[in-house]
Amino acid sequence: MDAKGNYSIVAGQAFGPKTFVWSYKANPPSSLFAGAISGAQRLPNGNTLIDDGTHGTFIEVIASGEVVWKYVNPVVTNGALAKNAGIPTDPVRDGELMNAVFRVYRYAPTYPGLVGKTLTPSGVLEK
Repeated sequence: MDAKGNYSIVAGQAFGPKTFVWSYKANPPSSLFAGAISGAQRLPNGNTLIDDGTHGTFIEVIASGEVVWKYVNPVVTNGALAKNAGIPTDPVRDGELMNAVFRVYRYAPTYPGLVGKTLTPSGVLEK
């Protein structure tokens, strides 16, 4: 990595860091797998926000690997699900659920797009 934090591209060599800085493995490992539309974001506090997009599930993990919170998206194509309702499987995409989410980000309350907005929770989302 250069002084600006950029990785060099060298012909015939792998791109990126040579080793992992940190990794997370779910328990069991098969409980966190998505072949598409997922991602992770390192947060300012050092935790990692993980988006299991094909299952509409978001978790925040601390450095030791402990999950500090988990959220499952309760919204499908035709609206919010009833509380405790099962999430239907996607009939077109094998292994995916109908509550899939492409990507998730954590924004600080000071993010310009949130300035002047009320950030007070307003109740449950499920029906």
